[in-house]
Amino acid sequence: MSGYPTLTEVKDYLGITGTEDDAWLQATLDTVIEAVEQYCQRVFPLEIDLNQEDFNQQGIMQMYAGRWPLVSITSITVTNGGIDQVLDAERYRRNEKLGIIYFDSPQTGDITTVYEGGFDPIPPGITYTINESMKSLYTNKDNDPSALPVKSERIDGALTVAYDTSLVTSEGGSSGGDVPVVIAPFTSLLDTYRSERVWGAW
Repeated sequence: MSGYPTLTEVKDYLGITGTEDDAWLQATLDTVIEAVEQYCQRVFPLEIDLNQEDFNQQGIMQMYAGRWPLVSITSITVTNGGIDQVLDAERYRRNEKLGIIYFDSPQTGDITTVYEGGFDPIPPGITYTINESMKSLYTNKDNDPSALPVKSERIDGALTVAYDTSLVTSEGGSSGGDVPVVIAPFTSLLDTYRSERVWGAW
């Protein structure tokens, strides 16, 4: 499966062959990926055997998978009054693109869904955003240290990396809301994948 860009892939993209910046690059890559997920309100890479529990549901006719596209559903179990009922596949259908599960009748109780969801590979726009954000940050890391998403210092010869908590600006993207600084130039592209654009504001 193909997930987010790895450290090796980012280094290849940036044309970096040495290892002296690896700690900085990995910490910054983790921050950029977190920023993408935070802004888009979703996780992108495909994962199998996801286990989602939705408690105390009352007469629902549909539910949302936490990760989508919803590739396949292994099982849906409804627990009500201490009794587990595994739903037959004929009793529900899925909208793969939006990650919505529709039931043929109202469901009440605790619902456990085992499914496979996410992208493989992840969308090109997400990969591009991560790589170009890393390029910009790496290019400017020595010119403007205050703008870096991570702070580092050497203590007794060891490199200690800590996350900078000042990652958010309140200016908002085209769809409003806080925008992590490290991905601010790419919000128009990311809005294509932002969950509130699919389902409406949460």
